[in-house]
Amino acid sequence: MSEWDPVVRAMLKTLIEQVFKGKPRLRGSGHWCITDPMNRRTRYGLCALLLTLPAACTQFPALDSRATPELLASPYPDLVPVEPLLAQAGQTGQAGQTSTNQTETALAARVAALQARAARLRGSVLSGPEKQRLAQGMR
Repeated sequence: MSEWDPVVRAMLKTLIEQVFKGKPRLRGSGHWCITDPMNRRTRYGLCALLLTLPAACTQFPALDSRATPELLASPYPDLVPVEPLLAQAGQTGQAGQTSTNQTETALAARVAALQARAARLRGSVLSGPEKQRLAQGMR
C-alpha cells in the first residue's frame, strides 16, 4: 500500500459526496440510485477516473539500470547500403533459400488440392435414401 492511498481515498470520497449531494439512495443500502440520464455521464466519468487513478500512482521501473556501461560505451552500428544485402538475399543456393520453381510447384500443388477439396464439398451432403426418408418425414 502506497503512502498516497489514504489521500486518494479521502479525495474520492469527497468527490463522490459532492457529486451525489441530495440524490436519493437505494433503500436499505448505502449505494446511490442513479436513474437520471444526466447522471449516467457522471457515473461513466467516475468509473474512468477510478480505473485510471491506480495507474497514476504506480512506481515506474528503473529502465536506466538495464543498460550496462559496456552497452552505453559501444559505438552505433554501421549503416550499409541496401543493394548488396538484396543481392546477397537473391542468390540461390544459400541455406534457407528456395528457388522460384520450387515455390511455384508447391503453390500449384496446393491450389489443385484445395480445388479438389472444394469440389468434394460442393456435392450433396445427404445420400439418395437419406433424402427420401427426409422427404417422407416432412409430409
